[in-house]
Amino acid sequence: MLLINIISIVIPSLNTVKYIEQCLNSVASQTINNFEVICVDAGSTDGTTEIIENFVRRDKRFLLISSNVKSYGYQMNLGIKSAKGKYLGIIEPDDFLDANAFESLVNIAEKNNCDIVVLETGLGGKTDATNIEKTSVLSVITS
Repeated sequence: MLLINIISIVIPSLNTVKYIEQCLNSVASQTINNFEVICVDAGSTDGTTEIIENFVRRDKRFLLISSNVKSYGYQMNLGIKSAKGKYLGIIEPDDFLDANAFESLVNIAEKNNCDIVVLETGLGGKTDATNIEKTSVLSVITS
């Protein structure tokens, strides 16, 4: 039986070498494993691409899509078109997550039959998922 990815994560990047490794490490360290990470790089020249390529070589959950178009919207569309998961997530390359963030968000979505679960972080911020159901920046939207 083929394991279906529960989450597809899209991470856009352009010259984010200062942050990308910490971001990708936080994603790789999640407590659930059935997810895919679609990194869409818009032609970085600072070493960002090489860091992503290292993750792709080490971890089959990671994919790199390279683009010459330096447009956030274009990057997002490329990533979304490649996504195969039940849920879609977008993580900015200067953000990083607690190890249980995906598990907490999926549990909330499944428990509440949500269409959208939104968790916001500050610029370069860490997402603390330990009390995720009580945080004021969590939006749960159901149909």
